[in-house]
Amino acid sequence: MQISINYYDIDGISLAEVAPAGSDGQPLPLAVFYHGWTSNKEESIGLGIEIAKRGFRCVMPDTIYHGERQPKDHQFENLQFVECLQSNIEEYPKIVEYYTEKGLIQDDFIGVCGISMGGITTSMLLTQNENISVAGSLMGSPELLKLARHLIKEFLLTDQDVEASDLEEEEILEMLRLYQKFHQADLSMHPEVLEGVPMLFWHGEADDFVHYDLTKEFVNMMSEKEKGEKVYFISDPERGHEVSYEASVYLAAFFKATLDTADSKEIWQFTKEMVAERNYVHGNVVDHQLDSELEGMASKDQNKIHGLS
Repeated sequence: MQISINYYDIDGISLAEVAPAGSDGQPLPLAVFYHGWTSNKEESIGLGIEIAKRGFRCVMPDTIYHGERQPKDHQFENLQFVECLQSNIEEYPKIVEYYTEKGLIQDDFIGVCGISMGGITTSMLLTQNENISVAGSLMGSPELLKLARHLIKEFLLTDQDVEASDLEEEEILEMLRLYQKFHQADLSMHPEVLEGVPMLFWHGEADDFVHYDLTKEFVNMMSEKEKGEKVYFISDPERGHEVSYEASVYLAAFFKATLDTADSKEIWQFTKEMVAERNYVHGNVVDHQLDSELEGMASKDQNKIHGLS
């Protein structure tokens, strides 16, 4: 399939739009993809192409301070991480409104996804918006406030010789104050919003920045709830804070599967079948669907995925 890439500015938000060639002006399912901290929309094009190949119009905005929105000689500051999350939350409705007014969203179907900071954004958006049809988080945490404690330590203890007691109290309190503003946007505190909304999590087990354990904890919690029927999880034991391209293939296939069926088991089955068609070798990636037992590891054979049905 041929793909077209266009660039737009929506109310000061610079974004790239990736869609099947020849679909200009035609309504398509919309996917909004958010990049990670210090990244930009251009670095997301490959993932956007994967999603567009599945029949979506995928738009990738630059977050404030990033890409075309990065001021000259800008130096990233730790507190800006929180500002970026807030900006993404505030700007999402503007993006949706733009495509809605142009009649470009087919059947009101909107998918939201992202990497790292973008995955965190995705989880937050689910608590604030009822128009999301499907979601995907690649190495982003759904447990925002627990993650905040970890990030504060990571951001402030930049010198290994500095002890926590030596940190400026006001700086710590400022970060805590900013994160506390997001209490209502912590997905782990509002899991009911996922009832009926398919969501795929991908996370590397060796991730020491956005901790893998927080995602796994949330997934395990959802497995005990009826509303977790459409929550899915892929765990990669070899990966740290780095997303494999295979993960983007899974994400794109997952989004397409949710277009084809509303049945939770069929969503996962269709996803695996589409990934298998891409002739990937899956190594030791573990994939499983909630509310089922883990049946095995991914097969090392090409064109075959062994997991849950």
